[in-house]
Amino acid sequence: MRARAGFQLDMIGTGRHKRRKGPRLSSASATATFLTLPLALLSPWLLGVPAAALSVFLYRNRVFIGFARRHRGVRFAVWVAWMQLCFHTAFFLGACVGLLRVAYELGRRRGEPIRTGPSPVPSAGARE
Repeated sequence: MRARAGFQLDMIGTGRHKRRKGPRLSSASATATFLTLPLALLSPWLLGVPAAALSVFLYRNRVFIGFARRHRGVRFAVWVAWMQLCFHTAFFLGACVGLLRVAYELGRRRGEPIRTGPSPVPSAGARE
């Protein structure tokens, strides 16, 4: 086995080979937890729906919440879980609103197509 030393191109950049999948299920289950809470007003038996969504969220984030518990205790872990739940909900709802806005703009034919490549506008502070 050859030892690696010095600068390597994979030390910088996006680190795609190490990147985890996005938090899609975690964010969707956090949002479902909040969106299904009003079902409990219809019947107490329907409280199981947000409880199931919450359990999926907690299962998906068990490593991070466990780290918080080991680092600062149970009260801190509960606070971290609540903050993660709120963050993932805001993240998911923001993504949904963004998708709806893009779909609306493209439906009205007012949206600009996405261009790839370098920006046609020079960056701020660049001399021309």
